[in-house]
Amino acid sequence: MLIASALPSGSASTAASPSVTTSYSSELIFGAGDTSGVFSAAGTGFTKRIITNPDSDITEDKTVSAIGSYNATGKQSGAWVMQVAAFKAAGGAPDTTPPSVPTGLSATAVSQSQVNLSWTASTDNVGVTGYKVYRNGTQVGTTTTTSYQDTGLTAGTTYSYTVAAYDAAGNVSAQSTAASATTTTTVAFVQADDTGTINGNTTSISSGKSNQVLAHDTGIGHSVVLMIQTLTYPNVTETDTVTSVTSGMGTFHFVNSYNDGADYEIWVCTDTTGAADTVTVTTPTNAWDAFAVEFNAPATGYVNGGGQVFDPPYLGDQSWTVSPGAAGNVAVVGVDTADAYNTGPAAPWTYYNSGYWSFFNGTSAAWQVAPSSAPLTATWQTDGGESSSQGVVLEF
Repeated sequence: MLIASALPSGSASTAASPSVTTSYSSELIFGAGDTSGVFSAAGTGFTKRIITNPDSDITEDKTVSAIGSYNATGKQSGAWVMQVAAFKAAGGAPDTTPPSVPTGLSATAVSQSQVNLSWTASTDNVGVTGYKVYRNGTQVGTTTTTSYQDTGLTAGTTYSYTVAAYDAAGNVSAQSTAASATTTTTVAFVQADDTGTINGNTTSISSGKSNQVLAHDTGIGHSVVLMIQTLTYPNVTETDTVTSVTSGMGTFHFVNSYNDGADYEIWVCTDTTGAADTVTVTTPTNAWDAFAVEFNAPATGYVNGGGQVFDPPYLGDQSWTVSPGAAGNVAVVGVDTADAYNTGPAAPWTYYNSGYWSFFNGTSAAWQVAPSSAPLTATWQTDGGESSSQGVVLEF
């Protein structure tokens, strides 16, 4: 019984047909070549049956015992045509054994629209050809490797995946144990929490002190950017820095700090509890103020956006530029000034001004969800006086 055949042509010294895929564990591979020159030998593994005279064309064959892809070759010296055909051997049994079920499937959401899958390879009595990938019970693709990237998904949506292995004979394994992943949400601002003049110690600089910073509960899995300003008296070069920030909500990570008469620092945290937790800020000597802005998704990382100390003129503009790295990340820029704010950054920046605290400086922040990887610039106008600005990029 003829199972498959293929026919190409060429002029290389080795004539070679395309491959045919067998369907049974025992088949006869037959090759026949025609040349304008002379065939001198059969291909590797083939038995020469005849080289014609005077045309010097060739026929050859071999028997294979495993399902797979095979072609016919032969040595010759002219332009050639090489044909191959596969025949079922008498009594040859078909391969009906499916591959083993894939194991260890994992699904990881890497963005608002993509989930990456990986799993452990299956085995088969002949060989695994590839894998079928199913999303929510429907096949969405195939792959010859043990990984797959599912794209074009909807933000904030949970997807369930399974995979099944198949072989060249068309046998398909049962589907694997399911793995699920939820694509990231479209990041949005939730709230700004400001305790007004809550501070460590405004009447003395003899010791640091701890207070609650956040006025509202933050959501579990939400990202929090904490802005802290420590007191240093005007016209005094003494500065103070925060030595630690701790909270039951999760781990706060220091990002950066800049000084304009009061040290101004940015710390970030992902809330792992969702509870109303006290944030404890510790400084070596001085008082402090703080406020926080919250976003509705867990950041996968953060990047220091750098900063500057700047002394603009009266009604002068103060700007800072950050590179978001990728669309969907959130750029946050914080500013404190020795004088009042007149205007905040224009849309699409969102602006929050905490106003004057008990110190001589006021503090504000602005944030924007990046539309692309292009740099983003935020600009304020103040009444003048030395100011500092700095940024952090939350990666989603």
